[in-house]
Amino acid sequence: MPLTASVKAYLGEPGRSFGRFAWVPRRYAPYVGGGGGVMWYQLRQTGDFIDFKTLKIFGDQFESNGWTPTVEAFAGTDVSLSARFAVSIEG
Repeated sequence: MPLTASVKAYLGEPGRSFGRFAWVPRRYAPYVGGGGGVMWYQLRQTGDFIDFKTLKIFGDQFESNGWTPTVEAFAGTDVSLSARFAVSIEG
């Protein structure tokens, strides 16, 4: 379960406004961004395992959980398909 916050900055003007009520997006609006936060993880593994020192098989359950820091960086572009529809491509 991630709890993160990110910011996104356009590399140019994403569009322009005409008056107070009209907005015309650019065909392509590239951006970059980044963020960070924390993530809760929980792992439970139950089954038969091999002890590689003795090669004996044993049944057990392993558990691990906790919080870990996380960071992210991304880049992408918003592509306007029409006046009402757009697609964001991000990696």
